[in-house]
Amino acid sequence: MSRNDVLVGMRFTELFNLLTYLELAIMQFSWLFMLVLLSISSGFLFGFAAYKHGLAVKRWGCVGCILGPLTYPLFSTHKRLADMKVWRYGRYSIEG
Repeated sequence: MSRNDVLVGMRFTELFNLLTYLELAIMQFSWLFMLVLLSISSGFLFGFAAYKHGLAVKRWGCVGCILGPLTYPLFSTHKRLADMKVWRYGRYSIEG
């Protein structure tokens, strides 16, 4: 083996190590990107659902951005409690 073959081999392993580190960095960035995208979309969707059901839009949009999809059980429980409150105090009217 000549000295050039050894240098080429070393360069190849260094390049391979660099590509491995770059792949790891890209994978970490893609997870972060997906997490941010999921958080923003959850905030938007919970805000829209809050508007649709007559709840506080800013509150549920912010909670959706912070907690993401974990907001769903909280939202559904709060929505049910709000519906029960309206039904219990007699301000519930159905027009058909």
